Amino acid sequence: MRFIKMNGAGNDYVFFDCITEELHYDPAKIAPKISDRNFGIGSDGIIIIGNSAVADCSMDIYNADGSRASMCGNGVRCVAQYFQKHYKPKSKIVTVETLAGIKAVKIINNSSNTALSSVLMGRPSEPQEFNVYLDCLNDRLKYFLVETGNKHAVCLAQSITQEKFPHIAQEIQYRLNNDVNVEFLKEQNGEYFARVFERGSGETLACGTGATAIARTINKLKGDSVGTYIINFPGGKLTVEIDSVKYATLIGESVIEYEDEIDFKNFCDLNSGLKRK
Repeated sequence: MRFIKMNGAGNDYVFFDCITEELHYDPAKIAPKISDRNFGIGSDGIIIIGNSAVADCSMDIYNADGSRASMCGNGVRCVAQYFQKHYKPKSKIVTVETLAGIKAVKIINNSSNTALSSVLMGRPSEPQEFNVYLDCLNDRLKYFLVETGNKHAVCLAQSITQEKFPHIAQEIQYRLNNDVNVEFLKEQNGEYFARVFERGSGETLACGTGATAIARTINKLKGDSVGTYIINFPGGKLTVEIDSVKYATLIGESVIEYEDEIDFKNFCDLNSGLKRK
């Protein structure tokens, strides 16, 4: 079966076009095998592009551990880039059905394998502030819970060392029923830098819903009525615009890395545990 490797700011997924082909294996079972960066293709998860009765297409997201995600801001822009290129070349808007609702992606530029696009992410929830004692930090840490289609804990982390990042993120996730992505936010010389630890995938190079949560948190802390916020992730920059009624628009590049074929029969022979639907 054909697959497409794409990323947005380094947040990479393996995509299957199930508009024209049928996937005969359970996505939750194959996602960990495919996502494995040592023995699989290597990715933050897999995304199934399918037909939709209410939008141009649909997307189903499976994290690297096989769990499902409701929304992916980078993934949905990749889906729109691919769909426009193959199915709707004259349209500047591609609508995508997700578990978090229909998302309209505006293609600003789509040349060769790189596209610049924006997606209306909806209105993030009002950031809720928490100040908790963490065992692994041996200190208190302030974070803000924000819902952006996925749940996020945005931590103010000016002084946290790199080696403590995964331990703190995992403790916060454990305390929140393993149902939250964790972002660490630092401000330096007027710029914002972030790292993200995603539920089901671990540390990733960027996160679109996370960038949206971070921007809404900055917007609240600064008391801005509107604002444009550039978030620097290890994999690249994402821009989030917050309007006067607190709706967020995510803007960034997406890249088609390559397309290839996977022989699931041989893949199953080499990687036990994959089951047909």
